[in-house]
Amino acid sequence: MTLEARNLVTMMINGNFIDADGAKESIVIQELRIAVDPSEFIEICKGVERSGSWYAIPTLMALFKIKEPYSCKIAISNALEGIRSRLVWDSAFVERLFKLDFWKINWKASMERYLSFITIILNISNNVDNETLANNIICETDINISPYSTFGEMKVACKNWHFEKDLKEVISNAFQEASFLELIREMDLPESLETQFKRAIVGMKSDYLITILQLGVQYKELHIGISMAQCLNCNN
Repeated sequence: MTLEARNLVTMMINGNFIDADGAKESIVIQELRIAVDPSEFIEICKGVERSGSWYAIPTLMALFKIKEPYSCKIAISNALEGIRSRLVWDSAFVERLFKLDFWKINWKASMERYLSFITIILNISNNVDNETLANNIICETDINISPYSTFGEMKVACKNWHFEKDLKEVISNAFQEASFLELIREMDLPESLETQFKRAIVGMKSDYLITILQLGVQYKELHIGISMAQCLNCNN
């Protein structure tokens, strides 16, 4: 654990953690994502249990599914319960936040665009030819790829797949989004809560996928890339 993260975790445990924009908590969550030593992992979970926000939920949910030993699972459960106790939203919505399926990307667009989505992840993570990772992405997405059963079968069968076209759309959409956010800041205009919420969910679903695939070491690049690539799920 870095010294900065350790200091933040200590503040979280002691109850004097102040984090207006979530930047500090993101450092702690990333340390949780890549922690190897069980004692450090449990210590970070204690900080999140005491002072963590809902932003940690998808990462914790993914870690609960893949993390060993059992003592780490207990620490994750305690952290999730700590967060749940601080949420004051509608109880039905809060309950959904603690279901794994809520954090899986629900793919509604075409198979071809889904192939591009996976390919973007493979490229960013330097796993261009890793079909095992590609198939794991499919398993962790809410999608039915029948009559196919693997990424390789989809690639062969989808004759109208145009990766370059889809990639250009992702890049164009990212530039438009960045320009819009810059304009909002320059004009000091308030952004609607609905827009903020939708953007947060997109990012948090990216967090879930990165964590469940155990690609946390490349978190920053993948978080940006997966969040951007989700625009392919909006149109056919």
